[in-house]
Amino acid sequence: MVDVDTGKPIHVSGDCDRRHSPASTFKVPLAVMGFDAGILVDSMNPLWELPEAVPGQLVGVRLGTPTSWQQHSLVWYSRELTRTLGRARLEQYVLKFAYGNKDASAGIIGRPGTDSAWIGGSLAISAREQTTYLRKLVREELPVSARAQQAAKAIIPRFRTDAGWAISGKTGSTWTYSRAWVADKNEPIGWFVGWASLGNRNLVFARVSVGQRAYGVPMGLLVRKQFLDEFDALVEGRP
Repeated sequence: MVDVDTGKPIHVSGDCDRRHSPASTFKVPLAVMGFDAGILVDSMNPLWELPEAVPGQLVGVRLGTPTSWQQHSLVWYSRELTRTLGRARLEQYVLKFAYGNKDASAGIIGRPGTDSAWIGGSLAISAREQTTYLRKLVREELPVSARAQQAAKAIIPRFRTDAGWAISGKTGSTWTYSRAWVADKNEPIGWFVGWASLGNRNLVFARVSVGQRAYGVPMGLLVRKQFLDEFDALVEGRP
């Protein structure tokens, strides 16, 4: 957890420098890219329909808007956006944003980078790098239009803590992958990243956890619940 204005850490624990696949937390920078490129128009447009080619397990919501894309974490909407964006622009944005290892060139085996670089593919980022990126976004310091940054922030899911903190955050769930690109379902990866405000205080945060067994729900949802339950105590420095 980092103070937006000063850049000083508020809370640091665990290995914040180990990189992992960003999974659906990459939807935050993808939203910025989409609005800056003019592909995303506003919170409700474009309205896209799930293409028939998408496998059944990725169906989720069949009709997607920028808002429902973020709310329901629609993998297929991300893929439609990145295909429309194209490989060159996707990789250029990742470089401009200095996002993680800045490598969006390859997806999981048999898939292009524009299809799954952020879900077990070549792209990887640490918790510390997540907060560095998010601080730039909150301060609207990314090398894109202010409008794109504002529009992207506006569609991120929102939460509120008991102490009154307003939180905007995105989960991400995936697994570790072997060299043969086989997912290890006993090592789920869960993320929750975003920003929080209360009065004149503004923070960015990133939590990532790697499990040691399979769970019945996406790991990111478990990480989000735990983080929101602990948030007020973490800000106040309580154990």
